[in-house]
Amino acid sequence: SFGKVSGVICYDADFPHYVKKAGRQQAELLIVPGADSEEITPFHTRQAYFRAVENGCSLIRVATGGLSGTVDPYGRRIAEVNDHSFTQGSFLLATIPVYRVPTLYPLLGDAGLRKVSPTKDFKKTHRLSMKTIALLAIVCAGVYVSALAQSDSEANGKPEWDLVPLISTSPETSLMLGVNPVFTFRLNRSDTSSPRSFLSTQAFGTLKRQFGVQVRGNFFWGQNKYVAEVGADAARSVWRYYGIGNGIDLKRYDTYRFGALYADAIFLRKLAAALYAGVGYRYNQLSDVSGTDGGLLAENKPVGYTGFTATGPALVLRWDSRDHRLTAYRGYFLNLRWQQHWTGLGSTQSFETVTADLRRYIPLSKQSASVLALQLLHYASFGQVPFAELGQVGGSVINRGYFQGGYRDRHLLAFQAEVRQMFGKTLGGVLFASAGNVMAAYDELGFTRTRLAAGAGLRFVVLPQSRVSIRLDFAWGQNSSGLYFGINEAF
Repeated sequence: SFGKVSGVICYDADFPHYVKKAGRQQAELLIVPGADSEEITPFHTRQAYFRAVENGCSLIRVATGGLSGTVDPYGRRIAEVNDHSFTQGSFLLATIPVYRVPTLYPLLGDAGLRKVSPTKDFKKTHRLSMKTIALLAIVCAGVYVSALAQSDSEANGKPEWDLVPLISTSPETSLMLGVNPVFTFRLNRSDTSSPRSFLSTQAFGTLKRQFGVQVRGNFFWGQNKYVAEVGADAARSVWRYYGIGNGIDLKRYDTYRFGALYADAIFLRKLAAALYAGVGYRYNQLSDVSGTDGGLLAENKPVGYTGFTATGPALVLRWDSRDHRLTAYRGYFLNLRWQQHWTGLGSTQSFETVTADLRRYIPLSKQSASVLALQLLHYASFGQVPFAELGQVGGSVINRGYFQGGYRDRHLLAFQAEVRQMFGKTLGGVLFASAGNVMAAYDELGFTRTRLAAGAGLRFVVLPQSRVSIRLDFAWGQNSSGLYFGINEAF
């Protein structure tokens, strides 16, 4: 079968707004016959390759008197032949994949891009509107998840890598942009019962002058009996300090800059059908911490306010019966972690933390078009705990609507519920609500100290088989709010 085929002739392929009609019709193969001169070879054919990437389909361009070639939906060249290299014509034989990669370009086109005229006031004429930024974010995120899913769908066991854009937004970072090389592979090609392992490196920057590099990796082997998770960060960042406890004023905070080095690794072994246990080790260092002169950080002088190092071993127990790691429709997830930090191992303070993360996913319809997701998170810390290691309300994962760390103290108890409803194959919506409480001691727990939040969001499913979606959420807290854009669900 040739799949769903569409065609465009020669010069017409130079117009993206015309060719995107093929993308809207879900074309899997685009055929472009044409005739070129030596002066525009190979540029005319290479330009046509962009139409394949924009519309997520393979492309064949046959050019009399020029370069003939074919590419897959990611723009990767499969075969080429130049007519000018032969005196009696040329012949090209190639095996072409016929499948479709979902992209947003056929729907959005070049929306949000506008011409500007250079003037002396460069900042004014080149300032992007929020609409433009949002549209660019959606397009880049679509490329991102398409590349990730392509790597994940490779079933032949061969290693694959992609260089994809990174984009997100939250109150803590504003707009974040970066690049993300992703490498997916199997530690043992014959071990098809284990998920594909992956290793990614992210280099990012934000409009708040936060810069850094992150490394993340998940490794699976032994028929999924063994799991290793690793992470490492190096960043120069800026954050807010509101104080410690529930009685703070969200309108008064101190902005501080710092350097961060972070590394974490855990090794798990399967004990039963969904039960894993293992050990880990963590290193976290904040250095060159500098707040505002006379600001809250210098005034309160919390533990570690000039910098600290926290390092030590961990014990982990995990139950994971979810039907999907990214977007679950049913099942349970429970992660228990005891983390110790000892001065004898290099920590500047001795303290320990205990984390309990329980999640439940309940399908509300037979086709999983409606799902109720629940999460209960408890974090407890004991000893001389640095201020950045305290339990924190807020962020893009739990208690959306509050700046992460807006409320912080020794112990955190937080809950959130989210109803996820699909309105078709690609568009969905969510309603969510949360409650969070931080306290120095458990006898301080009470409803009057609990911080409530609620919100709504949209989901655009980019890859239904991989359950990969783009999320756009807006949440309201008490005297606080936040806009969140990113990939996949919050939890």
